[in-house]
Amino acid sequence: MQKDITEAIRVARKLYPDIEFIHSDFKTYVKAMEKEISENFSTVKGELTSQETDGRWTLANTASSWMGLKVDNRAGETALERKAEPAAAMAEVLGKAYPEDQMIYSWKKLMQNHPHDSICGCSVDEVNEEMKTRFAKSRQVADAIYDESVEYLTDQVNTAALPGNSEKIPFVVWNTSGNAKKQVIAKELHLFRDYNLFVWDGYEAAEAVEMPNLVLRDANGNAVPAKIENAGISFGYDLPDDRFRQPYMAKKVLVTFEAEVPAMGYATYYLEQAEPDQNQETSADFANERVLENENLKVTVNEDGSYQILNKETGRTYENLGFYEDTGDMGNEYIYIQDSGKQTITTKGMKLRFAVWRKMHSAR
Repeated sequence: MQKDITEAIRVARKLYPDIEFIHSDFKTYVKAMEKEISENFSTVKGELTSQETDGRWTLANTASSWMGLKVDNRAGETALERKAEPAAAMAEVLGKAYPEDQMIYSWKKLMQNHPHDSICGCSVDEVNEEMKTRFAKSRQVADAIYDESVEYLTDQVNTAALPGNSEKIPFVVWNTSGNAKKQVIAKELHLFRDYNLFVWDGYEAAEAVEMPNLVLRDANGNAVPAKIENAGISFGYDLPDDRFRQPYMAKKVLVTFEAEVPAMGYATYYLEQAEPDQNQETSADFANERVLENENLKVTVNEDGSYQILNKETGRTYENLGFYEDTGDMGNEYIYIQDSGKQTITTKGMKLRFAVWRKMHSAR
């Protein structure tokens, strides 16, 4: 509210006696404008964000400024909202103290990057660099809260009650969302772990362990289709609360399978040695690395990396999605203005290399 509006109008009338100043409201203003409309007014259709409509003054293009900051922000929000907070709440129900101070710290660091010029990406480089540090601090605490909460929750699961022999390798898959999930996950498990040998001796001991014929089973002992691969040998260490870190050398396997996990819950699985004549199914293999399909959608990736989506319910296909383009920019930190040459570099029509990326999900 402008408290001195009456005085401002009085001064304006005095300075510009040929102009009539009226203290009005929006509806009266619109009615007055309608009376003044003539053929001199132009009509613009669609969003006023393109250069054809002089949309360079709308700031819409800052959505692509300092894209890394936008990515870090979304990752930080997800780490807090969908992982740390629900996992900590679930752990509190089972007796673990809720990490309120750490949660507040993580949220504050994240939100210190949310002023509109900051998250917009239109500040000087020094501001943007400082934002990276805040995002890192927030994410580090959020991830630690999540890891500690899930570790506590997993300790409450009685994996000893699972069927199978004493040499089985149990693990728990957690779902901290409000919806049941059925999706492919990948988890590294240790076949062998040694805390006592020196690094070089531990490596040789791990290397000597042969890869057995393994089968994946659910909590009821049913075989689960999976792809089980040798994941090599690596060095690691535990961080116990009561003593110095405990280094080890481990031989690992990578198990990729489709897990079914209830909302805000978990599912337990285990690896065990299979019978000599038992072969593990491998439904997790990808028959066509450029097609993703379920009962609702079919996504086909083109040779140039763009893709098309078929909505099976409506029969409508959306084409030419997901390609990249780069253009010159002679604007400033707020405004994108394409250079006068208007040259566009794009991935459309380029021959790209494809690879299947298996996303790692929460598993303990």
